[in-house]
Amino acid sequence: MSESMVRRLTQERIEELKKQIRVERSKYRKLKSTVEQIMAGELDDMDCEVGSHNRAWKKSIMILWKQVASHRYASLFLQPVTNDIAPNYSDTVYRAMDLATLKKNLETGVVRTTSDFQRDLMLMFQNALMYNNHEHDVYKMALEMQNDVMAQVAQFLATQLMVETTQPVTPKGLRRSTLRRSVMSSEKVSEARSKRTAAIEGELKFMKKKTLE
Repeated sequence: MSESMVRRLTQERIEELKKQIRVERSKYRKLKSTVEQIMAGELDDMDCEVGSHNRAWKKSIMILWKQVASHRYASLFLQPVTNDIAPNYSDTVYRAMDLATLKKNLETGVVRTTSDFQRDLMLMFQNALMYNNHEHDVYKMALEMQNDVMAQVAQFLATQLMVETTQPVTPKGLRRSTLRRSVMSSEKVSEARSKRTAAIEGELKFMKKKTLE
């Protein structure tokens, strides 16, 4: 292997190590910040539980969204309605809604509850029923899909209620004990990341020294 190639490979390794250091330092800072917040009481056990609940809800509601989007008439509502498709639509419908927009609102946190989700679905269907004549095929398909989807939402709400009422309540003292164990675990991970960063920096110094020889 030629000397120029060795130098090139060494330089590539140096750049790779620099990138790894930046990533590790970023993870270390975030983890350290979380630990400090917990220890200072700024992030308590209820915060952790609420965050976990929200993530579980979002995962479940996205499954429901996919079921709605797979309905045989869902193609009518997959994208925003334009005036080209439906003449004077924007003059008739003042607050448009479609499945793509609803999904985006779920992902960005605009829609945060099942009630919000249900409200926007109803808005979407009511817009279609209001714009189209009751003899129109779109009206009939929208009405049928609305009935099917609202039944799915009702089932989702019933399941959600059952899970919430049957879920055992963890005593606050036990939650705090679990949280402290989590803090200790986080501190160990933080320490390990710090050592990993130091090891990478050591290799980086060695590689830089090697390029100067």
